[in-house]
Amino acid sequence: MKSALISPLLAGLLLLTGCAQPAARAGGGTIDAINHTKWAINHFSVNGQSGIDIIGPFQGGGAGRRVEPPCCKTLHISLFFDGTGNNLNHDFFIANPKHPTNIARLFRATIGDGTAGGVTDTKKMPLDGVKDSGGKYFKFYIPGVGTPFPEVNDPDYSTMGLVGAVKGEDRINWALLRIIDVLMRLSKDKENNSIKLSEGASRESLKKMGTSWNRLWFGGSHNRYEEFTRLLNDLASDLKPLIIQPEPGKPKLTGIKLYVYGFSRGAAAARTFVRWLSELLPPPAAEGEKPPQCLQTGGMQLPVSVEFLGLLDTVASVGVAHVVPVADGHMSWADGTMELPDDETYGGLIKKCVHLVSGHEQRLCFPLDSVRRANGKYPPFATEVVYPGMHSDIGGGYPPGDQGKANAKHDGYLLSQIVLHDLYSSAFSAGAPLKVNKFSLPESLRKDSWRALDAEQIRDFVAAPELISRFNAWRELTLGQTTPKTFDPEAASHYEPPAAGGSLETVIAEQMAWITAWRIDRYARGSMLKTPFYQRATNTEALPAARKAAEEVRDEKQAAVLRARQNQIANQPPDRMDELVLQPGVKDFDPKMDQTQLFDAAKEFGKDYHDGYRIPDIRLHRHAAGLRRQPLGRFRRTGIAKQHRCAIGDKTPDDRRANSPTPA
Repeated sequence: MKSALISPLLAGLLLLTGCAQPAARAGGGTIDAINHTKWAINHFSVNGQSGIDIIGPFQGGGAGRRVEPPCCKTLHISLFFDGTGNNLNHDFFIANPKHPTNIARLFRATIGDGTAGGVTDTKKMPLDGVKDSGGKYFKFYIPGVGTPFPEVNDPDYSTMGLVGAVKGEDRINWALLRIIDVLMRLSKDKENNSIKLSEGASRESLKKMGTSWNRLWFGGSHNRYEEFTRLLNDLASDLKPLIIQPEPGKPKLTGIKLYVYGFSRGAAAARTFVRWLSELLPPPAAEGEKPPQCLQTGGMQLPVSVEFLGLLDTVASVGVAHVVPVADGHMSWADGTMELPDDETYGGLIKKCVHLVSGHEQRLCFPLDSVRRANGKYPPFATEVVYPGMHSDIGGGYPPGDQGKANAKHDGYLLSQIVLHDLYSSAFSAGAPLKVNKFSLPESLRKDSWRALDAEQIRDFVAAPELISRFNAWRELTLGQTTPKTFDPEAASHYEPPAAGGSLETVIAEQMAWITAWRIDRYARGSMLKTPFYQRATNTEALPAARKAAEEVRDEKQAAVLRARQNQIANQPPDRMDELVLQPGVKDFDPKMDQTQLFDAAKEFGKDYHDGYRIPDIRLHRHAAGLRRQPLGRFRRTGIAKQHRCAIGDKTPDDRRANSPTPA
């Protein structure tokens, strides 16, 4: 990838390894590493600490490429499906400290006009002006299931959304309707793009597109095709001048390029979106032929492609979770939709896909959905990568200081920042329209503010040097990789790591051995109580009285929202009631008692490890008299459990890390 790097260069290449199987490599189950580019650093300061790397396109086309000639116009639509329980409006605008996911961060870093779902106060989330960016770039954010998304009549946090991914189908269909929305903006008001798919029309279409029990003869697939095709055909006369014969001096519409991102169940939704999109393509011209990869209306064809599919730790668990013996968590919209469109029929529809997954998450009822085919092979366009950390260490969402870790007034010590940078880099190399630091732009383009990240967006990408060192220590220790002291920037930008060898399951099993050894030391042996992270962990609402008081504060905020909604309804004109977007609800109560939860988790682990031993409430690290320690098995044999470590791969002794911002 060629790009304008920000200087000076960061002293330490971040090499990622993981799982993938490009078609050109050996047979099923081998593992490759994702391509990672050279990092560059811009020395801005956040509370006295620096560290940020940004690379990006010169003009929204990614990879330093210029956009198409002025006689042509390609639409770039970016769609962001956030994870379960994650919501940009709350996580960024309400929560203190802020803790947006990597999906929300990339949404903010993307060029385009559009909609931030669930953010009813549009002044909070200014988007790029249509005239500034030429009316070619659009972006849409879809809040995670279980969180408010009033645009699809899902205004509150909900247990059913968190547990069973209820309202997920509406979210995916809403995303499909954004294609209609963009085409309507472009064709109905060519100058200002002000005429869009209304909230009322969108909701009416969602009803028609969804799976309905009162239409048992037809499932969601038929309903989606019928409604989407109807809406597209309604635009045929307005689109024709743009596709066939534009006005003199006006660009010809040449196609739609999609960039789709998702985390957790949002990643499952992103995969379903692509699957359902393939079902909306016109049928083949003749038996045995492939369907044309386009949207078709009025005898016209508009090419469509998924230029980039960025997935973070896909978890479906829709309906009844895998914990029930007869269920596997793939009901409703996740039934048969996790496998990406097959290569024989839809080859070329998806240009590039990366799936970045957690190596240390305890899955149980929320198993990982690999992008690997049923035959054990990966699609030729897909790469799957294993990273250290838990589910939200991949997708983001942990606030600084959570459980006493990543303690700083910025996000530079969050492990998820590593994945954020890698996802940005991968999307950029695929041509995603991403904002950049203005100093990486050519001088002639720096006047265009819409191309550049503002100071707050730059802070979303901060990465402390210590974080990078610890990540590289993990690579060196658990993977046997080396980190070069010096490297050529050009060579680094084309880095192709060797195959790791082994299946995805094998790699994750090896990583689980390391995290289990860490838990044996911290939990079963009891060293956790002495760690700075445990001592710093919050516990302000551990007592019942404190919890009750905090919950009452939350309930009053929700009551205020309900009153505000009543005012909204009372003030809305009756003939525009279907356009009303209700104020989003307040997040469910979650007490601040990290220390208690850590202690209880350690007790539970210690009991399991010691075969029935209950850890005393006062001294976690003391063994009961007369109980014999169980053998460590292969953990002891491989030497994994012999050393006390504050973080996976971190060789620094505990006493030297007492004042570190992020001991683990």
